[in-house]
Amino acid sequence: MKYILLMAISLSSFANLNLFVKEYLTSSNEIKSSAYGYEYQKLLLELELDKRPFIFALESEKSTSNLISSPLILSPAEEKTITHTAAFSKEFIWGGEFSLSGSLYDYESTSDYKSYSQEFKYTQDIGRNFFGRNEFLSREVKELEVTYQEKKYDNVKSKALLDFIAKFIDVKKEVTLFELQKEALERAKRRLKLIKRQVKDGLKERVDLYSSESGYSYQKEQLEQKRASLLVSKKNFEVKLERNVNLDSFPPYEVKKIKLQNIPEGELDENFDIQAIKSKLIYLEKSYENADNSVFPVIELSASYQTNHINTSQDSPFKDGTFGSDNNAKVIGLSVSIPIGFDVEQNARSQANLAKMQAQYEYKLLKVQVYKKIEQIKVRLLALQRNIESVADRYELSKKTVDEFNKLYNKGRANLDQVLRAEEELIQTEQAFVQYNVQRELEIYSLYDLYGKLVEKVTEK
Repeated sequence: MKYILLMAISLSSFANLNLFVKEYLTSSNEIKSSAYGYEYQKLLLELELDKRPFIFALESEKSTSNLISSPLILSPAEEKTITHTAAFSKEFIWGGEFSLSGSLYDYESTSDYKSYSQEFKYTQDIGRNFFGRNEFLSREVKELEVTYQEKKYDNVKSKALLDFIAKFIDVKKEVTLFELQKEALERAKRRLKLIKRQVKDGLKERVDLYSSESGYSYQKEQLEQKRASLLVSKKNFEVKLERNVNLDSFPPYEVKKIKLQNIPEGELDENFDIQAIKSKLIYLEKSYENADNSVFPVIELSASYQTNHINTSQDSPFKDGTFGSDNNAKVIGLSVSIPIGFDVEQNARSQANLAKMQAQYEYKLLKVQVYKKIEQIKVRLLALQRNIESVADRYELSKKTVDEFNKLYNKGRANLDQVLRAEEELIQTEQAFVQYNVQRELEIYSLYDLYGKLVEKVTEK
């Protein structure tokens, strides 16, 4: 089992990231806003499913007429009519529609009388929307669009989370660099204190004192730069989290031997971008099928049954005017509507076909792009692993070099410049630890994102 020196991530760091991620995913306005398209599409689906309600209608009308209704009566008397109608209707997804109505008429003219009629009518589309084939396709398209928007939302959420994690890691990096710089400043302070005493005792030249004072001032300047960078990173993270945070939540990386995390593996088809475009392609294929079906005449078969009764006495006209009465009419009809040329329908079909073809090209291109991104990350990870192994060796050598030069300097066998160069190399090596580890961590999370596993990975217990 291979172990190397690495800036290790403490368990508390993972725990803090897990808590921050859960808070971000549940409370962030950025995440909530990105869900708008998905929630809106779900609403459209609900509207599609509920667009054929049972309808109950009431109507009352009063009219006065002096119109000529017959060539035999050229001087008609004024006729007043009061009409009350109640109707019940329902459309069905299979292309059928029924209606049930009852109407009461109260006439006042040369003779007063009342009439009542009932009608039941059913119409079935047997042409363009043959037994609801287009309606079923339309509902299926809406369901597939919801799936598409869900995958888009998953992808946006994963990308937003990746950026959030990057900002968390950036704060940890700056915390670590700040702590390392404080250690470098402390070493410079101890060295300056030692040289002051040695110069005072006549063991060292004053030029060494000047050099050590200059080096101490430089390390203080570097500390202020690191402090500023840390505060900027902290503010950037707070913008994402939408609240203030305490730097105690970001324990610095430690230099110790750990086992490197294996490079994640996954399936290309689990990528959210690819899943989204596949869902889009499926619903566009259904949309094209729907448009293709529309290049067909509208053919409707209808059947109705009607009864009525007219009563001039004071008796109710309802008795013999309801269903089952001998006064009835039965009608069967067929209507055909053919748009000349089907220009609108054919244009809609062409547009649907173009949209489908474009999605096919996008799907093929996206698979290549995602595959290449994964391969690029794996190449960079292998290079980072080799660099981490190299910097681990350099770190041990740099520490030994600083210790040896300090001993030689105290014995008068090395000059201060050699000590300061060794010190600077140690600082650079420590910073390289941080940079390589941060890069590798970001690449690992990027791979999880490309495999569609990022949210699952960072929210697991």
